[in-house]
Amino acid sequence: MLRAWMADSNSTHWSFGCYFVQWQKNASLHHIIGRTPYRAVFGSDPRVGLKSTNLPESVIKQLRTEEDLENIYNKDTLDEIKNNLLLNNCVLKRI
Repeated sequence: MLRAWMADSNSTHWSFGCYFVQWQKNASLHHIIGRTPYRAVFGSDPRVGLKSTNLPESVIKQLRTEEDLENIYNKDTLDEIKNNLLLNNCVLKRI
């Protein structure tokens, strides 16, 4: 599998390809145990895409385009910066 990944990716960095091959093997159905190795160990299917983030399910359902995601990220980032500035100002005033 690693050789195939290296050929497909036109890469000679086999150590980097190990991550992708490991993921593929752990997320593929194993015919003897009847489930993926990931599910056998953790009891659930692996989360991929936006489900692997900390975004609430209600927010993920509203996303339709990459721009929607960027807007949420930018809004959250701006809110976080504002909150940090307010917090820092409060701390500075107390000193």
